[in-house]
Amino acid sequence: MTERVRPWRADPYQSGNSGQLLTALEALMLAGAHLHSGGRFADVGCGSGELAQAMAARNFEVVGNDYSLSMVEAAKQRCAGLPAEFDVQDAHELSLPENSFQVVHSSWMIHWLSDAATAVRAMARATTPGGLVVLQWSCAQPRKDGFALRDVVNSVIARPAWEQRLADTPFSTYQHPHDEVAALLKAEGLDILHVETDVQAQEGNGDPEALRRGLKAAAFHTQAEVLGDDADKFIDEVIHALLDGGALNPHNARIIARRPGITQAAVRRFPLSVGHLEVESTEDISPLMRRINFRVDAPQLEPLQPAETITLIWPAEDANEVVLPETGRWRFPAHAGRQHTANLTIRELNGDRLTADFFLHGEHGQMSRWAAKAKPGDRIGFGGSRVHWVPDPTADWVLFAGDETALPSIAAIAETLPDGRRAIAVIEVRDEAERIELANVEAHWIFRRDREPGTTNEIEETVRALEFPEGRAQVWGGGESLLIQGLRRHLVSDRGLARDQVCVLGYWNRPKGETQ
Repeated sequence: MTERVRPWRADPYQSGNSGQLLTALEALMLAGAHLHSGGRFADVGCGSGELAQAMAARNFEVVGNDYSLSMVEAAKQRCAGLPAEFDVQDAHELSLPENSFQVVHSSWMIHWLSDAATAVRAMARATTPGGLVVLQWSCAQPRKDGFALRDVVNSVIARPAWEQRLADTPFSTYQHPHDEVAALLKAEGLDILHVETDVQAQEGNGDPEALRRGLKAAAFHTQAEVLGDDADKFIDEVIHALLDGGALNPHNARIIARRPGITQAAVRRFPLSVGHLEVESTEDISPLMRRINFRVDAPQLEPLQPAETITLIWPAEDANEVVLPETGRWRFPAHAGRQHTANLTIRELNGDRLTADFFLHGEHGQMSRWAAKAKPGDRIGFGGSRVHWVPDPTADWVLFAGDETALPSIAAIAETLPDGRRAIAVIEVRDEAERIELANVEAHWIFRRDREPGTTNEIEETVRALEFPEGRAQVWGGGESLLIQGLRRHLVSDRGLARDQVCVLGYWNRPKGETQ
């Protein structure tokens, strides 16, 4: 008989598990363009919907499920008005439509399953070609290492103070070794891209109160409900016993696997390079586009593809100094406050000299305001880099589409296209003064004149009017998020392009309250 844990309640779980959301975002950052390119996203064990909300805001259609009705109701409420749907499912019998999702994600769920094989296989089969499975879970140590955490916890439960009171609430956490999970994914035809066995999921950086709060909300939520006011005493006994027995390590693991596809971006830690950029010179290459040349003060960036992006970092509110994240994961020190960030395309990189082009679109964004005033000697933090373009070697032609925010990327990519590869670009700018030369590209320029950026639908309308060439297409683009969603629907639904042919990114959002 399959054993099942008692469903969680959303409110206490949310209050004790912010660290788990951060690790989910970190894992997805490893996916590079997958995080921004949209499509369909499955969230298995969705909890109260924080991650689903974040992915829906990144232009994904989210399908989430959880064993807990309380969690599903909280997720529905959190994601009201977003392209997200949720249902109650027991992952022991997980059902997902096959070949349907660009990303299938599950964090901190499968260790609650007495048998995880059905869930892992269902998640693997749900991916499209090129799609990713992103898994994180606890108790992933090899089978030969035993299960000390479970044994110690059960010894505490067996103490006279707790044995009778917890007789009906056993410790229902299960060991699923990372090598066995990887083998299940491989058997379903997926390639293993990334394995970590020391993922830090708990908030608080060792703070005892934070540890107690997290354990009470998740690992021992059923025991806490039964014990009421005595729950903290029980959890303290468990913590001390685990410390004494050297068994506190939860053996958290992370695996990223991919169904083979034609275009396959590297999966790598982000950020691999962390440091500062110092302005050396500026040049206005058009009235609304400023080129800034930087000196890189950091370990050398090593982009794999043209138009990779870095994330710029400004000081938190009321702070004077930039605080940098950890190398290898997007985590800031607890005292840092909320740093202001924005993504920027690398236009060119030669050794420790980096060139980037900034669209000066008024006061809407931190990056535009900063670039308009930047002068030699100014410094800014950064972390990088991430892949946003991977060439399709089987493509017969390329379509670019976007506004000024995508123009630096389009220019950088166009320079690297192989000889003879036909390229068409549909680009919206303010007026003729914003045009640039694009080598070997058939450019269709749209001039919006006095209209605000992101208020016209002319990129999609121009693409609709194009007669597509024969052969396989590869599409890349970027712009305002809502307009990009419409363009993606047209390319996939109306034109019949496969999702692995289309990477169009929501680069920015119009301020709330403004309408088209």
